[in-house]
Amino acid sequence: MKNVLKNFGAVLITIIISFFIFIMFLKAMEYPGGAVGMIPLVLLRSATISLLPTIVIILLLRIKGIVTTNKTLLIFLIAYILISYFYLDIRPFERENSEMDKNIKLWIYFSQFISCGVILMFNKIRKRLFQNT
Repeated sequence: MKNVLKNFGAVLITIIISFFIFIMFLKAMEYPGGAVGMIPLVLLRSATISLLPTIVIILLLRIKGIVTTNKTLLIFLIAYILISYFYLDIRPFERENSEMDKNIKLWIYFSQFISCGVILMFNKIRKRLFQNT
């Protein structure tokens, strides 16, 4: 159970990092607040909805004893992409999107990829440090 809670914590940290990366992107691009004001909440909603299938799959995999942080983040990322694309209709490559919409929708995905990469990198560094001691 301790391992499942650690993995759940890694997913929550990933969501928080993704949220702040996306907010930094919006600040850097200086889009008008009326056009992008509620979009960070879409990112949080998508991540929250993605937690449910992730938790269910983690608990099913825990029965077989093959739950790791890397697998948990991969499962979450796949669930996030599928739910964002099909359920929330976040499709950055549609032709009718304006340039601002394309950038925002792409960065909804990029922020999640970057945050998962950061967590995986820290996890790898942590493992190397503890193996050397």
